[in-house]
Amino acid sequence: MEAVKQALDSNPSGRWWIKADAFDVRKGLRESTRGTWSGDEDLGDGSLQTLYADYKTRCLFVKKLPSTESSALITRGIEKLLVDLEGDLEFLISGSEVANGLYSRAIQAGKSSEQKLMELSWSVVGFEKLVEKARNLQVELRTFLQGIGTANTGGLTSMISSLLTYLKDLFSKKRIAATHVLVFMISDELRNRKPYAIPVRFMPYKSLTDSKLRELEVQLEEAMRNAGMTVVGR
Repeated sequence: MEAVKQALDSNPSGRWWIKADAFDVRKGLRESTRGTWSGDEDLGDGSLQTLYADYKTRCLFVKKLPSTESSALITRGIEKLLVDLEGDLEFLISGSEVANGLYSRAIQAGKSSEQKLMELSWSVVGFEKLVEKARNLQVELRTFLQGIGTANTGGLTSMISSLLTYLKDLFSKKRIAATHVLVFMISDELRNRKPYAIPVRFMPYKSLTDSKLRELEVQLEEAMRNAGMTVVGR
């Protein structure tokens, strides 16, 4: 970590403490016009990056399909899309059942705020609409596949926008929106120079167990010791 190295350079003989604090952030998943994600939980385990890579790969495949002139390649491409959609439906149907269960239990308990109930309701609606969209896309792609010998790529090109919108909505269901940011700071035990605490790692998260927090603290401590710093507490 660059911040750790800079802290060591500023005080090579320091004895360091690790501190952790958190603050709330406005919940919301976003995607820039260039396709960059923000607002996600990221605990540094690589799962977010793997999900994002999967999203970009699927989007790129969809965008390239209309440029393929070979009927055989188009056929294989559509067949792959159909397989992907079948896998998506397993995820979406399962997610819909979970969302419905959460909403029903919240209604029965009668303790949730109106805002929370609205959020749970929209989650149910979102899953149901995506299930419907995936099934409609399956029908459209199979219809196109049946006429592959006579149809031109114009019909497929018209579906690209729908497929990309579907993928964006699908992966929004797989993403986890962060509601807090965990900040790891290090401070010299003498605290005789400013800044007294130096932030070295920021981690957006939705939920965090005590064991995960300890694991992250140990990771930072190991990084500090490997850099040659003396860690005296956390």
